[in-house]
Amino acid sequence: MVVLKGTTDEKFVRIVLPDVEAVTVTTQEEAVAMVRDSKVSAMLSEFPICKSIITSNPNDKFVAAFSELTYEPIGVAIAPQNTHLINWTSNFIERAEQMELFNLLAAKWFK
Repeated sequence: MVVLKGTTDEKFVRIVLPDVEAVTVTTQEEAVAMVRDSKVSAMLSEFPICKSIITSNPNDKFVAAFSELTYEPIGVAIAPQNTHLINWTSNFIERAEQMELFNLLAAKWFK
């Protein structure tokens, strides 16, 4: 199974799936090519990455098995002294949620 080197996915395979050979690569493109070329049986990655790969590579007819093992929200780290950016970002996220922008983006990119 191919995973990106140094990620939690790599740690997961090594700890939780010790009988699975973890092949590490440095880029997502390398991982996708290894699956496409049957050099590995599968790729392990986060849900949005898998959905994006499937959407971006329709001719490869990749099949995905999704599991919601964990919930990992995306966050924004901002220096505490940058109060204007904190305020702007908070307002943007709140407004985007009210407009269902994130749902629209998910529909566009992950279908």
